[in-house]
Amino acid sequence: MKFKGRRVLTTFEEMSMSYCRKWEERIFKWIREHLLWLLGSLLGGALVYFPMMSQDLVNDADGIWHMSNFISGRWEISLGRGLLRYFDKMRFGVVSVPLNTLLALLLFSVSAAMILDMFDVKNKILKVLFTGILITSPVVCATLSYCYTSVNYGIAFLFSVSAAACVIRGGKGRFWMLGGGCIAVSMACYQAYLGVTCLLLLAAFGRMLLMREEIKEIRRLVLRSVLSLGCGGVLYLILVWALLFRAGVGLADYRGASSAGLTGMIMNLPDSVRECYLQYYDYFMGRKMYADLPLMEVFMFCLLILCMSVVLVQFVRLFRYRKGYAVLLLLCVMLVPAACNAVLMAAVGNAVSILMSAAMAMSISLGCAFLPKEGRMGWGLQRAWCLLAALLLWFQLAAVTNDQLAMKEGKTASIALARNVAGKLISEGYLAQGETIVFVGRPADNPLFTRSTAYQNANAYARFGSWAIDAGNYRRSWMGVLSGYCGMDLNLGAEAQYDRIRQNKILDNMPVFPYEGSIREIENCVVVKISEVY
Repeated sequence: MKFKGRRVLTTFEEMSMSYCRKWEERIFKWIREHLLWLLGSLLGGALVYFPMMSQDLVNDADGIWHMSNFISGRWEISLGRGLLRYFDKMRFGVVSVPLNTLLALLLFSVSAAMILDMFDVKNKILKVLFTGILITSPVVCATLSYCYTSVNYGIAFLFSVSAAACVIRGGKGRFWMLGGGCIAVSMACYQAYLGVTCLLLLAAFGRMLLMREEIKEIRRLVLRSVLSLGCGGVLYLILVWALLFRAGVGLADYRGASSAGLTGMIMNLPDSVRECYLQYYDYFMGRKMYADLPLMEVFMFCLLILCMSVVLVQFVRLFRYRKGYAVLLLLCVMLVPAACNAVLMAAVGNAVSILMSAAMAMSISLGCAFLPKEGRMGWGLQRAWCLLAALLLWFQLAAVTNDQLAMKEGKTASIALARNVAGKLISEGYLAQGETIVFVGRPADNPLFTRSTAYQNANAYARFGSWAIDAGNYRRSWMGVLSGYCGMDLNLGAEAQYDRIRQNKILDNMPVFPYEGSIREIENCVVVKISEVY
């Protein structure tokens, strides 16, 4: 019996080693095949975001709050993002704009290459356009501006793409379980990328219809997708509750985190679905993909016409083959907004921010995998798509460049203002005894703060110095500017002190800095009135 047990153990070890070697060979083969492409994509991204990396540009919210060393804690765990802590520890909590930006860009580049492989896109022009549109998206630019956690967002995006790859490329095995694990890991870093997985699975379903696959193969894909999403959801909930229990915290109310669950999802499904479509419409028509530049209205109209033309041509061709497939294709197209905003159905009462728009940003560029290839109509639509994709790439380059200029100008103006205030405090002896300092107001609302055209046209996250009007943001953002950029350690007042002083009538009659009387003692604090907006 002892001999048999050893033999069984040896056989198991041999099988495990063989399986690992097989996957190792596959991974290194994929890397060899895509190495030059990944390096080119990384180099292109580094050139686009060189201002951000060379000048340590971040946004003035979370970005400026964590500028040197950061490891996620109880707050992130309460948001259902408990794995962030462990990925932060893998980087030793180092916050470096150049390093973290390059790492995040590499993760997005690998994800783009995997998506192109998933849909067998071989045309080099289409590959360049798809990758370029993803990398230069204002969504990615905003993600990189959260330097302290941008790598974690890249990891979440990669796992969301990997989940779809396991289902689509997994064959007849049980790779849907591995896909479920990838979904759980992705959501435990950032839940919004669930929409990326859903969009890719929906796109794979539509592509199988266009390729006229057998109905049993399509059913298998649908079954694997449902099983993978269900498995991922269950694993995520188990993981979240285990991490919450370990940390001794509960779910926070931030962005509907505490409302996530099957019961709330079912009860609020009609409202959630409607919100998915409203957010999708707003992303393209209201926010214009966060690239609101001259001629964007014309571009959006042309893009709409092109998308309708592609759908119509493919519908007609498929209708001649099998009417049921054609109807399913239309259903597939109609479900795109719901797939992109799937997180809205999981977390009731959530709202879509620019960071959560990755799936919507990708939904148009993914159209390169669905262009008709036969006939004059196919030739014309392919050229039209390449032209509009090139224009979108150019618009996005302009938008992210403008956003980086705005961050630079806002940072420069905020630093200059902070140094002027500190100099005044020192010259008038307010810092001699380590007094508590309270800055009331935002730098962007001060008359000394310069606002160029770039700043005025930038997206909200890039308007450095225009942080949210509340005590917490005031204190953390001013502290970030003073310590991170000016190298000053001032004793800033607590949030409760900010709130009390903002209600004091004396503040209303004070002029703003740098005018005489803009600094005075109120309630045992040295108050500096920066602006009239507070």
